[in-house]
Amino acid sequence: MSTLLPPEIWMQIIRWATLPPTDLGVTQAYLPFRVPYDTTDDSSIEWKRNMIHVCRLWRALATPMLYEDIRVIHSAHRLAQIMEDTRDVDHGGYGQWVRRLVLPYASTETPTLDGNVSSILGILRCCQGLECLIRPISKVIPGTLRYEFSVGMVPLLSLKRLEWWHYNDAARSGGINSLVDVLENTPNLQHLAVGGNWRMSSERILELAQLTTLRLRRIDPPFVRMICRWKLPALTHVIADFAIVNVAVGGFWETFGHRLTTLELGRTITFLLETDQIAQYLRACPNLTTLNYAIHFTQAPRITHPHNLRCIGVYAAACPMLDSMEEWARWNHLNGHLNFISSPLLPDFRTLVFYGSWQATSHDIRFANSCRLILPERISVIMDVEDQEHSA
Repeated sequence: MSTLLPPEIWMQIIRWATLPPTDLGVTQAYLPFRVPYDTTDDSSIEWKRNMIHVCRLWRALATPMLYEDIRVIHSAHRLAQIMEDTRDVDHGGYGQWVRRLVLPYASTETPTLDGNVSSILGILRCCQGLECLIRPISKVIPGTLRYEFSVGMVPLLSLKRLEWWHYNDAARSGGINSLVDVLENTPNLQHLAVGGNWRMSSERILELAQLTTLRLRRIDPPFVRMICRWKLPALTHVIADFAIVNVAVGGFWETFGHRLTTLELGRTITFLLETDQIAQYLRACPNLTTLNYAIHFTQAPRITHPHNLRCIGVYAAACPMLDSMEEWARWNHLNGHLNFISSPLLPDFRTLVFYGSWQATSHDIRFANSCRLILPERISVIMDVEDQEHSA
């Protein structure tokens, strides 16, 4: 069957057949409502494994795609040998194809001096085209992993995206276990997502000259204060998965708010329960042009000052708390957001984008009536047609 089509066509077929349901952390540019990679289940890797067993041609075409995504699960030593193997690969080893590497903390513990770390560093050296590194939330019982010895580091010059969950015990071993050490060796980083609690002292002031997107997952005030000391001249997009409003972390907006053009609020109940936070963010970010948020997880804003916001994206993630309310209360919540969007205090506002699954709501006559009566004619309404099952 494979002889009926040229290899170029089969390559495109295999590529489309094995595409994950989302970019899953490969894209460096900001895209709204994408979730961190360690919260997803990428079934495309299994599809790629199956493809290479179909025939000789498919194996040749699918093997580079298979090695684009690597997860260190079992023997790091054996994986390092595979990455270095050049017998069946032209122009370098298998490591040349790796674009994303998932590195659990269990793979870099140092209970002994001659642990897996040397193999991990060997893998990194082979991955000269590595674009995305994931240090996920550990699934091991806290305190089980041991970090008794220092860990080395290699420059990651091609790395553009880093998703990092910080653990203090691991970070004290330095190198590939230390966020600060890794950031000092990633001069071309464009997208950074961080989470965890910071219980360390660090006097180093980092400069990430090309970082445009910063995602704050669940971090504590010491972590926020450390980030406020960094130099981020290119930062324009921030994704906040928690409320950054109290005094302990308020300095974040004073430091970076004036340079932001895009702000996304994550799917967390605190944005629904806390005092109107969007109004506070708009005051702190005078140059913001795009605001994205999960509408059912966010309190309808009541702004009192004009702002030059131009685009708002609302995502239809279901909120159990809102779903438990009476129907009239849910429609009042939605109308409250439409009133905010149509406020005369947003004179430059032009585009409203509905992300996610809005089919049930959009087919309700009350929704059409609300949009017609509340939204000014100058506002363009876009229903995003992309499959967003992967989104936040």
